[in-house]
Amino acid sequence: FCSLIAAAVLLQAASMQRGPGEHAPKGLAEPEDGPEWLLDFALGPRDEIPQLIIEQVDGASCTLRVLAFWFTYLPIADAIVRAHARGIDVRVLLDARSTTHKLEGACSTRAGCAHLAARRNVAQYLQSQGVPVQIIHPSARPGPVRSRPPIFHPKAIVVDGVTACFGSSNWYLRALQEHDEHYLCVHSRRVAAGFERFAARRQIAGWSDPHARSNGSGCELCADQLQCNSTGAHHTADAPPQVLDFRLLAGPFFGPESALDEVWQKYIRAARSRVRVVHWRLDWAPLVDDLRLASRLGVNVSIFTETQVKSTATSDSPISTHVFGPRRTAAHGQPHTILFHHKVILVDEDIVLLGSVNAFRKSLREDSEDLTVFRSVHVAARLDALCERHGQFRPGGV
Repeated sequence: FCSLIAAAVLLQAASMQRGPGEHAPKGLAEPEDGPEWLLDFALGPRDEIPQLIIEQVDGASCTLRVLAFWFTYLPIADAIVRAHARGIDVRVLLDARSTTHKLEGACSTRAGCAHLAARRNVAQYLQSQGVPVQIIHPSARPGPVRSRPPIFHPKAIVVDGVTACFGSSNWYLRALQEHDEHYLCVHSRRVAAGFERFAARRQIAGWSDPHARSNGSGCELCADQLQCNSTGAHHTADAPPQVLDFRLLAGPFFGPESALDEVWQKYIRAARSRVRVVHWRLDWAPLVDDLRLASRLGVNVSIFTETQVKSTATSDSPISTHVFGPRRTAAHGQPHTILFHHKVILVDEDIVLLGSVNAFRKSLREDSEDLTVFRSVHVAARLDALCERHGQFRPGGV
């Protein structure tokens, strides 16, 4: 029975792999898995993002899945330990980056303080408290040795199979307290199920072969999750009285299995009024070409970025471009860089394309990334206000 469940999950994962021509917007369909709404949308560099993550972890009543690239922040780790201690089925998938940096942040427990003082990493701390942790390593690939191997780049949690939280922010101290970031949590079984299948695919099938047959590992995870989803945990089907708008259009998609840049392309080419790119680094020529084309067709195109490598300047496609450049600071006597680290594209009034994926080749073709497309007037308005503030007070481009 256990092997049948694992095989079913793998078949579901395989069904999610889409070909290049299958990313086109399909219009709005009624959710098949219950109502969906936005729980919260947080912007850094204030304390909103870590508080949002900790609040959702503390609210778990059945299962918790954690997928993280760079995770050193002890208060979030403490919340995960608390969830495990009260009987929540917790599974943590980490990129190897999280094992090369030490814990940081305020400690609130004896065990956490001891690991912080001993300069241990988050995987060591979680495992010492009995939390199942798996380090996701890139597969060996033929060809020359790469100086920068592929990375497992999500920054996501899934709570009780119905809540998914994701965005741009990594979980280390400076990212959470100083960088320009965004993070959101949604009540959506469809989004949550997508991230769960992605986690199972990485855990069971490995890095580069999503269609590989399971050897049985991870079967307990699949069985537990199916049981949790069938009970619905503590979540109700009715939205709260004051609900923030969210409507899933497509995804979540996951790279490198899916061509995430083709998702961008389809929505940009379908834009009627405006496209606003709010990205850490703009270094993907096909994206720039699509923005130029949209501008020539009369779409209002604007770019807010920290690092623009591919030029958008042409005489026949006026594009408003704001290149901020990284900011240097010397807080606590240590010079370091503050990043404009957003990874989002806004299309027309309220279409949002948001995830972990960056606009350069390695992220799009090699790294393990996510991208979700949805409608939300609230999220679009918050991001527009952010861009207007940056455009007014930090003009760095044309």
